[in-house]
Amino acid sequence: MFKKVITLKDYFDQVDESQLADIKKIHKIIRTEAPDFKPYIQYYGNDPMIGYGKYHYKYASGREGDFSRIGLSARKNYISVYLMAVVGGQYLLESRKSDFPKAKTGKSCLSFKKLEDIDQNKLKSIIKKTYKTPFVGEV
Repeated sequence: MFKKVITLKDYFDQVDESQLADIKKIHKIIRTEAPDFKPYIQYYGNDPMIGYGKYHYKYASGREGDFSRIGLSARKNYISVYLMAVVGGQYLLESRKSDFPKAKTGKSCLSFKKLEDIDQNKLKSIIKKTYKTPFVGEV
């Protein structure tokens, strides 16, 4: 789907037209609710995505690396928002799955076909909470 992506402009230029308006709107929501999380391009496997709030993590196992606190990805058939926050030992998104009944949710990944499939106020709320909550393993 994507060729080499280096800048945000490259990313937006390559998003499928059917997803572009939603991706831009979610980008704006993230920039509003998490204003200090600067956007950048990161790769998750071979797929580029927009990362917000780069951080370094290190686990007790010794595994370490860099990732984003929030991620936004246009996939072939859906849009994914990654929310890296843990509250009370549980991933924030896992504890709020019921807020997004039309979406597929994992521990930290919220996937949906169109933005209209989810409650935007609840999306704003969970993005803001992710912004204010450190991720386990963050150093």
